[in-house]
Amino acid sequence: MSQKITGAYVKSNRTYTIQEAATVVNSSPQTIRRWVNVLGMKIIDGTRPWLIEGRELKKFASGTRRPKMAKPAPGEMTCMKCRKPRRAYGGMADFVSQDGKTGRLVALCDTCGSVINLFCSRAKLPELSRHFDIQE
Repeated sequence: MSQKITGAYVKSNRTYTIQEAATVVNSSPQTIRRWVNVLGMKIIDGTRPWLIEGRELKKFASGTRRPKMAKPAPGEMTCMKCRKPRRAYGGMADFVSQDGKTGRLVALCDTCGSVINLFCSRAKLPELSRHFDIQE
């Protein structure tokens, strides 16, 4: 289970080593090194071991959360690859029954082509058939 990276415990006026920074933001040292090497988090010049200012660490740790996905409108399903509500390719979807009452609509994303799902009850199929060409 992944844990949330948080900047809540970072003190802005303190400096942190890589290991201390990883501990305080609840991540791994590799994540902190990636922030420095790839994403450009600033370190204090000329220091060994690397020292990171608290305000810089807090800025990066607070900006790592993904934005919430928008709620899909009628006729849309949430694509996990696009991370946005998308229409089904060609308006077609298959209903896969899980038990007698519930199941899921399975379709392809109109934008990226990945599989998208919408969990629903069998009772909602007539309502959903206004938006999708449903095959059982």
